[in-house]
Amino acid sequence: MKSSQPSSGSVRPPVADSPIGKVSAPIAVERSEYWHPAMGTRFKIVVLTPVGKSAEDSVESAFARIDEIEKVASDWDRNSEVRVLCRSVPHIEPMKMSDDLRRILSLSQIIYERSSGRFDITLGGWTRLWRRCHKAGRIPSPEELAKASVGQGMHHLQLSDQGFYCTASQLALDLGGIAKGFAVDEALKVMIDQGYPHSLVDGGGDIAFGPPAQSSKGWIIESPSGVFQFDQSGAVATSGDSARYIEVDGVRYSHILDPRTGFGLQSSRTITVYSRSCAEADAMATALSIPSQVVPDPLLQQLQAYDSVHIIPHGTNVIERFGEFKGVEVQVEPVLEAPN
Repeated sequence: MKSSQPSSGSVRPPVADSPIGKVSAPIAVERSEYWHPAMGTRFKIVVLTPVGKSAEDSVESAFARIDEIEKVASDWDRNSEVRVLCRSVPHIEPMKMSDDLRRILSLSQIIYERSSGRFDITLGGWTRLWRRCHKAGRIPSPEELAKASVGQGMHHLQLSDQGFYCTASQLALDLGGIAKGFAVDEALKVMIDQGYPHSLVDGGGDIAFGPPAQSSKGWIIESPSGVFQFDQSGAVATSGDSARYIEVDGVRYSHILDPRTGFGLQSSRTITVYSRSCAEADAMATALSIPSQVVPDPLLQQLQAYDSVHIIPHGTNVIERFGEFKGVEVQVEPVLEAPN
């Protein structure tokens, strides 16, 4: 963990330097920033506290909470709870699971239904196949895709008070489109519960923030669709292939897979979702990356009152806006690096 002390004057140090979102907040109280590697990215926690008060112990607890969730939801760790659960299928009786995994799977099921299957965590077989093909610099064959699709479909999964039940002969769950957002939410909850409500958690561009300090003007969030000021708590998640894709024979394939074909999207767009929950924003951004077969998009028509979506089609500067947006667009001066 690393901490950087607040600066003063006109210098505004960056809060997040991930490729998908940058964040900063007006300096009104003492500000500290902490970093922690987890879930294949770098998490950052920003805390605004009264001068002289340290939040380091609470930040340590928040990072430990992120590590707990990684042990539950990681697709890379063979010993993670979700990987062990997948190897236990088919089930003859419900399997016990942690509360964290139950909550992640439950929300995944809700977004799956809301999106008519465009967000599907059962595509793990395809995800791993594409990873291998990416390393080899090729795309999967139809035979490989068919073999890796065995066990796909949320209809194989049943969640109840008794636990998790799967009827498929094999199962590969990929929680990459929701677990990081869930971890961000939980880390922020730790900070708030331990007396630091004016905190922000950034997990590689998935961002959740509590209410800004009264003496500040709000959180300033920079996303692909602009720079916005928020005077209340919220969350932001962005999905796109600007940094993760494979190009074969001149064709670009996104890391985001179309659940209808098994192929990476070729005509992608950048989706930014603003919501109350980072887990929900994360999953919704992934779902909206998959083009709807119905126009207008039913998922955009059923946004909750607190949701808003900004869409930038690939190769354009056009921003399509949907929902009731809570942020205010602002103009900011270039960010300068704070002295150590």
